[in-house]
Formats: sequence, structure tokens, C-alpha cells
Amino acid sequence: MLIKFRSFSTKLSISIIAVTGLLFLISFFIYFSFTKNTIETEVFEKSRNQLKNVTHSIDAILASVEHSIETSKFFVEQNIDNEALFKDVLSNILTTNPNVYGCTIAFEPGYYKGNNYYMLYALRNQEDPNQITINRLGGKSYDYPYMDWYLIPMLLDEGYWSEPYNDDGAADVLMSSYTQILRDENGEKIGVIVGDVWLDRFSKIVIANKPYENSYAFMLSRNGYYLVHRESDRILNETFFTATDDMTDPQVLKIGYDMINLKRGDYTFFNDDTLAYVFFEPIPRIGWSVATVSQESDVMASFNLMNSIIWFIVIGGLALIFVFVWFTIKRIAAPLKVFSRSASVIAKGDFNAPLPEIRSHDEMLELKNAFSGMQNSLKNYIEELRTTTSARERIESELAIANQIQMGMLPKVFPPFPNCSQIDLYALLKPAKEVGGDLYDFFVKGDKLFFTVGDASGKGVPASLLMAVTSSLFRSVTAHIEEPDKILQNLNDAIAESNDANMFITLFVAVLDLNSGILNYSNGGHNPPVIMTTKGETKFLSTKPNLALGVFSGFNFVAEQTKLNVGDSIFMYSDGLTEAENSDKELFSDSRLIDTLAQVQDISNPKEVIDTVENEVARFVDGNEQSDDLTMLIVNFKKIKQDE
Repeated sequence: MLIKFRSFSTKLSISIIAVTGLLFLISFFIYFSFTKNTIETEVFEKSRNQLKNVTHSIDAILASVEHSIETSKFFVEQNIDNEALFKDVLSNILTTNPNVYGCTIAFEPGYYKGNNYYMLYALRNQEDPNQITINRLGGKSYDYPYMDWYLIPMLLDEGYWSEPYNDDGAADVLMSSYTQILRDENGEKIGVIVGDVWLDRFSKIVIANKPYENSYAFMLSRNGYYLVHRESDRILNETFFTATDDMTDPQVLKIGYDMINLKRGDYTFFNDDTLAYVFFEPIPRIGWSVATVSQESDVMASFNLMNSIIWFIVIGGLALIFVFVWFTIKRIAAPLKVFSRSASVIAKGDFNAPLPEIRSHDEMLELKNAFSGMQNSLKNYIEELRTTTSARERIESELAIANQIQMGMLPKVFPPFPNCSQIDLYALLKPAKEVGGDLYDFFVKGDKLFFTVGDASGKGVPASLLMAVTSSLFRSVTAHIEEPDKILQNLNDAIAESNDANMFITLFVAVLDLNSGILNYSNGGHNPPVIMTTKGETKFLSTKPNLALGVFSGFNFVAEQTKLNVGDSIFMYSDGLTEAENSDKELFSDSRLIDTLAQVQDISNPKEVIDTVENEVARFVDGNEQSDDLTMLIVNFKKIKQDE
């Protein structure tokens, strides 16, 4: 079987298969999303519950230790002079609470019967938990008053769980201690009673939480150190942050901060280039946090297998459908080859080419009649095309004249005010089509500079007409009104009154007092200008956007004010600048505009500023077609009138 991929039957078959495949993809996407979300919800709920069981188990151990120590604390305080009773208290703690690995009664140096150090430490034997040894410690080799489990709770004046540590002088294992303060009858601190929990006790609980084959769990201290981890050399030697500093996924850092801040949650992240889920739960009582990490491939193993089977069935089914459809269409479309040859002759310009005889009374006869009508239509079309081409050339000529008229409405002599040394300015307008909807204007009246930049909605002739009307109205209104907000209100009412086409124009109007540098302005929905100062600051001017002109009449525009210092410049533009696109559909953007203006060496030269921006935009778009009108205007306040 030879399939010609350019044939009608093949293309139609491919189209049918494409539509069928698209419907399948939509159905599969819905199934995939629903099923995946359902599985993830079940997995997340299961993992959270398992993790809560782990934290509850650890919290129960911690609570039992706290209860034992707090109960014994009051008994010791009531019998503070009965030294023989202390050993019974310590033995009773270890006997009644299997969670306590060791316990201590220690007094402030010099307090108990004149002893500089007095500390009794009871320890459970690791191999025989029923065997208990009690030793008296304290001295230069074991200076307990300066150890965290003693010093920190004494300073905090409250019960305290210590960070895990290796008590080399006593138990010689990794453990954490809960300390309660002993007080005399006057409430003064005289010592502590302490219960130790072996970290291995928690490690077994945490590591046992393994929902999947490749899952693993870990536990962090309040300072972010590993307390439990599958790599034992990391325990108390590395923090979560130092161990993961080479991981590029930003989610990893969030996980660490959330855990040490005792938050509960779950994240999806890349663990050594492997997509994984992490679930974490805090233990507020001691400030630790437990997490479980499971690979996405383990969690979704059954789901992925089912997807593979479905894809295999569907691809095979589409292939069978394609073959069946191709053979059927090829048989039905066979007569079209005759018309194809006739069409080739007509395409070469022979509109009188003979058509084949069709004896059947079906769609093929209708097609022949259509070909005959097409021959006659083509003859008429060629004649009409000659007339249309002539008319189009006339329209293009008229548009070129319209462009000259439109550009003639704009000030284009620079510098525009050679006798006004207070300011210097420059402007540029590049329409995207023969005529455009952007405008700029400026003039000096008395000791004030009036200037504006605008952008009419749409493109081409309609926008250019709105631009021309607005430009004329601006000159007319500013002849008797000097407040920018009032200027915009009058312009808006005039444009909205006869705006049957529902067009609008954005406009920024400003009035600069040349004697003081005070800039009064009002924004009619236009892009905010950029202020460039002699101090090297380049920032957008704070403006209230208000409403574009022509939307509806009666809108009250807001007037604003700022001050230009000598040497400062204000740069205005239309959105054709910041929305200029390159071939990758990237916009020039506000941030790139600010960066470009910040690199200008001499802001006192308006033409240099605009040339710099124009060149940077051209470099950015790299020959891509201009999609919108581009307008720029910059005013440099050189000095106030009193300086002359």
C-alpha cells in the first residue's frame, strides 16, 4: 500500500484522525487531571495521617517525660533536706517511665550542704533496661552549671527542652533533656531536675514511617539540624540548609524555613532531579519538625501504568481508523483527478480550457458546472482587477498625502524655542501605518510651557482623525485655560459629545512654570512619564491614571503637582514604546525603558536621550514589524528665569 501524503484522500484522512485525536486528548486530559487529583488527594491525606501518627507518638513520649519530671519536682522540693530520698526519686522515674533514659537532680554550686557541686545522675542500662546505675557527678571535668540543659532553663526561669546533644560525661549517647527548676520555700531557684530521652527512641518511630519503597523520613531540630536521617553522618553535623545548598529548586528553601517555623504542609519539588512530594508536621512541644519524602514515580506508579496502556490502545486504534478512512475516501474522490488536470490548464491562464464530460447526475456534475462558472468569473475578475489596482494606487497616494498633512500638524523644528533658555526639548513620532493615532504638542505662553503626549485607540485613518481633532482642541482649549485637569475635562466633554464610534484617546497634559520649576499635570489614562534627575535617579512619576478621554462626559480629572530641579528632565512616551515586540513576542517593557534611560550620560541633551531610546528599541525588536505608533517627548529644565 503506497500512501501519497499530498493527495486529497490522505490529507482528509489525516484531518479526520486529527479531530478524533484532539477529542481523545481532551477526554484524556480531563480523565488524567481528575484521576491524578483524586490519587494525589488520597496520597496526601494518607501521608498526612501517617505523619500525624508519628508526631503524636513523639509528642506522647515527650508529654510522659514532662509529667514524670514535673511530678517528681514537687516531691523533691517538699523533701529537700532528705538526701537519701533523691536516689529513690530518680530510680522511681526510670522505673515508672520507660521513655526516660536518664534523669538528674543537680543543685546550684555551694547550695546543698556546702558542696560546691552536687549532682546525682541515674542512667538506664542500654542492654538491660531494668538495670539502673546512679552516680554523683560535677566538677571541673563535668561543669554542669554551664551546660545548656542546666543554664538555659535557669536563665529562662521555666521548663525547657534542650537541643539534642551528646553528653560525653554522663550517658554518652545522643539525647535531649527536659529540665524543671527546683525552688526553695521562698521561691528562689536552687537547682534543677532533669529527664533525658534517648534520640534513638524517636529515630525508630520516624524511620518506620515509609509509605513507599523509596520513601524516607527525617526530623529537624528547632535550629534546622538533622536529628533523624537515613544518612547517619548528617545527624547533628549538618543543617537542612547546608545539606541542600546545591539544590536549585527554590521550593527546597521554603521547605526548610516552613519546618523550622513549625508550620505543617506539603510541597512538590525536585529532589536530585527526581520529582518528589514532601510532607511535614511540627512537634510544637519541643520545636522539632518531622518530614516524609516520597518519589512521584512511586506514588503514581499504578496511575502511570494505566496511562501507558491507554496510550497504546488509542494509538493503535487511531492507526486502524486512519487506514479505513483513507481507503474509503480514496475510492470516493477518484473522479477528482480529472478535474485536477483541468484546473491545472485553467491555472496557466487558459480560461477556455475544455472540461471533461460527466455523465453521472451527482456532486461531480455540480462540480463541473462550478468549474464552468469559475471560467466565466475569472474572465470578469481579470478585468475588474485592472480597475481595482488603479483605484488602490490612488488610495495609497492619498494616504501618503494624509501622512504629510498629519506630520505637518506636529511641531518638528528643534530646538523649538531658541530665545527661551530655561528649557530644551525634543520629540519623535513614528506611525505604525501610513497615518497613526499618536500625538504630541508643546508651546510657551507667558512664563509657562504647555506640553502633552497622547495615544488614540485603534490604528489607521480613524485614529488619525481622532488625533487631529484632539490636537486642534488642545490648542484651542489651552488658549484660555491653564489648569491641566480643566484642560482634560474640556477635551473629554468635547470628544465624548460626538463620539458615535466609541473611540477614546489617552492624554497626559502638563504645565511647567519656567520661573519656579513647578510642574502641574493631569493624566488621562496615559502611561506615567519618567523623571530623570541630575542626581542620577530615574523613576516613573507618580500619577493618578484617571480615565481616557471620550469614554463619557462629565468626568472630574485630578490635578497633581511636582517640582523639577534645575537640570532635571521629564520623559513622556506612548505605549508603542514599552509594548514594542521582538520576534519572540517579548515586550520592551517598563523596566527595560528605565534601564535604558538610566544609562544616558547627558540628560541635558534631549535629542541624545531620545536617540538612545530609539536605538535601543530598534536593537531589541531586531527588524520585527512595528505594531503600534511610537511617540517620545522629553523636556529638560535647564534653569529658572531668575538665573538669567
